[in-house]
Amino acid sequence: MSTKLIITLFTIFLFTNLHATDLGGNIRGQVLHKNKGTTITGAQIVLIHKKRELMSIVSDPNGVFVFRNITAGTYDLECRYPGHVTQRMVGLEIKDDRTKLAYFKTYASEDNYDKVDVIMTEASLQEQLKQKVSVSANSNESLEDVPATVHIITKQDIDNRGYTDLSEVLMDIPEIEIQQRYSSEQYNLISSRGISGNEKLLILMNGVRMSSMALSSLSIYKNFSIRYADRIEIVLGPSSALYEADAFVGVVNIITHNEKSGLAAKLSGSYGMYNTTDNSLLVGWGNNDFKATVGGSFYTTADPNYPKLFPNNYRWHNNQDGSLQQNLLSNSLVQVPITTYSTPLQAISAYGVFGWKDLELGVMHNNLSFSSSTAVKPTYTSYNANLTNRISLTNAYLKHDLVIVKKKLHLESIINWNHYRKAKNSTSQNVYTGYDIAYQFAYDHNIRIRETFKYKLNKAHQFSAGLSFTYTDALPETSYSSTPFVLNKTVEEQNMYYSGSNYVDADGLNHTIYQDLYFSKRYNAGIFFQYRVNINDKLLVTLGARTAYTYNQTQNSSVYDQPITRQRVFLNLQIDSASNLVISPRIAVVYKPNDHWRLKLFYGASPLNSSLKSQYSHYGLFTPTTNSVGLVGKNWRLPNNALTPQEVQTLEGNFTYSNGNFKAIANGYFNYVTNLIKDTLLYNQEFKGIPIERATIPINSEKGFNYGGTIYIRQQFLLGTEEQFKLNIHASYSYNNGKLNQLSAIPFTAAHTVKSGVLFIYKGFSCNTSLLYRSATLNEGFADEDGIFSQYGSKGYVVLNLFTKYKVYNNIKNGFGIDIFAKVQNLTNAQYFNTTANNPALMGAMPQTPILIQGGVSLSLQR
Repeated sequence: MSTKLIITLFTIFLFTNLHATDLGGNIRGQVLHKNKGTTITGAQIVLIHKKRELMSIVSDPNGVFVFRNITAGTYDLECRYPGHVTQRMVGLEIKDDRTKLAYFKTYASEDNYDKVDVIMTEASLQEQLKQKVSVSANSNESLEDVPATVHIITKQDIDNRGYTDLSEVLMDIPEIEIQQRYSSEQYNLISSRGISGNEKLLILMNGVRMSSMALSSLSIYKNFSIRYADRIEIVLGPSSALYEADAFVGVVNIITHNEKSGLAAKLSGSYGMYNTTDNSLLVGWGNNDFKATVGGSFYTTADPNYPKLFPNNYRWHNNQDGSLQQNLLSNSLVQVPITTYSTPLQAISAYGVFGWKDLELGVMHNNLSFSSSTAVKPTYTSYNANLTNRISLTNAYLKHDLVIVKKKLHLESIINWNHYRKAKNSTSQNVYTGYDIAYQFAYDHNIRIRETFKYKLNKAHQFSAGLSFTYTDALPETSYSSTPFVLNKTVEEQNMYYSGSNYVDADGLNHTIYQDLYFSKRYNAGIFFQYRVNINDKLLVTLGARTAYTYNQTQNSSVYDQPITRQRVFLNLQIDSASNLVISPRIAVVYKPNDHWRLKLFYGASPLNSSLKSQYSHYGLFTPTTNSVGLVGKNWRLPNNALTPQEVQTLEGNFTYSNGNFKAIANGYFNYVTNLIKDTLLYNQEFKGIPIERATIPINSEKGFNYGGTIYIRQQFLLGTEEQFKLNIHASYSYNNGKLNQLSAIPFTAAHTVKSGVLFIYKGFSCNTSLLYRSATLNEGFADEDGIFSQYGSKGYVVLNLFTKYKVYNNIKNGFGIDIFAKVQNLTNAQYFNTTANNPALMGAMPQTPILIQGGVSLSLQR
């Protein structure tokens, strides 16, 4: 049914596009002073078609200008006024007998003819493909020429669709799938083109990395606010040739808002079901030399009461008498204090970007607090409101762009500090802790220096090269402990023993085993280059590669009895070390037969070192043996420091057709993956000389291939004599299949996905609906004691979301506006599930949020 709908829409769009009339139209507009709100008389307005200046007029005493009886086609407008910045409005599509409205808000600038502001319009999808992007090619290229599959989310998209955080944006991007409430450790999981792992998606802000440099897997949710974004560039496929190896499945670059003149501010607040609040503040100020943008957001929710909404899935909890199942291998019960169901979530984000001419300073901090009982089976958890994981990420960077030869030679220098932290008061109570309250702690400190050299020899030849160095100091993760972690004490003084090992047997022998703390240092040095040649404006060829050398040092704290300090841990001690050299090649060809068609072919490969957390994270429970003279481990997650780099090789083709208000994209890809890391369930293992009956261990065990592709169409309708009606429709269908070892399905990836949306705008009112259909999704699965292998997961589902907004007050001259809005998640109140992590203690399929209605107001000011 969904496929038929897409074909029908495609036919309608194509028919509409091919039968557009060829009558002329008008352009009417006004020129205002951005800061004062006053009209500007005598501004020169130039009409441009295919880079040729056709005619010009000047604005009248009211700042008004009119071009009449213009031949149907696509035009640019340029506004020039002495002492003010030149502004170019791109992609005004003229047709029928309609009047196009165009408003310029210019501001003072000493070098107004050297500085041009480009204003992208909604009028022509074909022209929007000409906007510049930087994330894929390491140089500004138009979207239609960039050598990659790239999706652009503009500020208009963010406002019209009601996006507030990065996960909402990624949810609408074809070939990206998100499992919400995926685990108690990470909260959600992102996969792209059949490859899963949040640490495999590189997140940048203004081209500077935000992701953990130690490859710690981040929760990407409400903590990644995007309200400060001017646009978001999303590249699919391996991009390690330009960036570090964690650009394994793609790159997200958040370009921050840059107020170029005067003051801009926006305050937004909302409240909804389940005591959900979502509030934000953004302030920007700038002039010719200086710019500053600061802001923050706060989100909190009590979350739905899932046991009431999904009684079959929570039968144990609803019928509980204070008992939980003792472990994963036994049906015997233990008594645990009964608690009221509560799984609150809180997210905070703060950011600031400050610029002085070619120097930029950026800071960002976010944290996410969520229940450590998320996705755990009711038989193994108590849903206590105080059981939380608290994860934070902090970044700071300094960037300088030195132009040695104007528009020819650039030297970009970046120094970046990055800090990931799992707070020491993060608590859990589950089968791995013996149902005692237990604490975990993790951190990684990172610093990175990157130098990039960009040289444009001429229009046909461009070259970029650079080098980077990254230093990491980390404690990947402690095991569960009865007390919070503190520095400057030994593990014995902190009483940091493994769960259940504080046992004195019948013979009076103390079996306490104090924890191993795997302090790690990682050094990574890389060089990269890229060469791009333009052959007759028809064929663009890009060649690139990155090679990197990584050296690891890891010290197990159990070999010494001195206080734990990061400074002391590596002095005069036996250190385990490992190193590797990886190469990431990249080849891309873009063929442009005419203005409407683009054919792109890519090949790229990305090796990825294992994260320190995946190597050394370990936890579990010891219990007395049956004869009470020793210990045995029941269920454990064990470390493995012998992991080797994972690798993906991707071959991809992309076809794009655009004509006026219509755009269609078809792409296909083939991934060959080796050495992917999987937490594998094994029996009869050993740790600390103690037998472990059942353990999950990270192993380079996954090898295989997957393939797929997407068909994407988008159509815009501009109706009414002054185009006051706007209708924007988009739809995509994605397919994925392949073979990965013994798995019956590619993990965390649906075979069939449909994503579509309709945006309607009439004057100050807008309404956006988005639909997601996803077929069944399974996890990585595991084999039981009898060797029977099974994959678990969620069934297919359809979810419909709605966002509507009304401009209560909008004064263009004084720059003040008031909007009210409503946001409805899961409009039809469908009961649906997402797939959880590969752990027998988890639910396999986690219920998702039922209907969630929020309402709010936003105030904006621009002077």
